[in-house]
Amino acid sequence: MQDWTKEAPEEAEPAELSALQRFISKFRKS
Repeated sequence: MQDWTKEAPEEAEPAELSALQRFISKFRKS
């Protein structure tokens, strides 16, 4: 299971981090 994690570590991160990144992206766009 660590094999695919190495290829896409970002996807392995929790959904919370994804939401935070999305918020930052939206804030930066504004």
